[in-house]
Amino acid sequence: MLDSSYSRSRVYFKTLEFLRIFSDTIRETGRDLEEMYPGRLRPSRYLPAAIDVRGLYREDTATDRTIWENWRFLTQFQAEAEDRLLRKVSQMTEEIKICETGFYSARRH
Repeated sequence: MLDSSYSRSRVYFKTLEFLRIFSDTIRETGRDLEEMYPGRLRPSRYLPAAIDVRGLYREDTATDRTIWENWRFLTQFQAEAEDRLLRKVSQMTEEIKICETGFYSARRH
């Protein structure tokens, strides 16, 4: 059955494009989190150059330790979630490509 209006082809390519955009967005959240890392103390969109970053650090070592432990937990959680989501999107992309390949093969015969 020929897709003369190309409606199925449009859906196929739009779906692949959305999945690519999702992957890019997922990766961007990890990069955003890296930019906010207080240990780097460099200007970014979250930390303008005019801010005195010494105020981020406190004299209370217990508070500092808690902050850094929480930061480590947050970044680890985000990295694991990012990895799971990217694997899922990749799996979905491959499934769609396989289905479409089978669809085109079936149409030729």
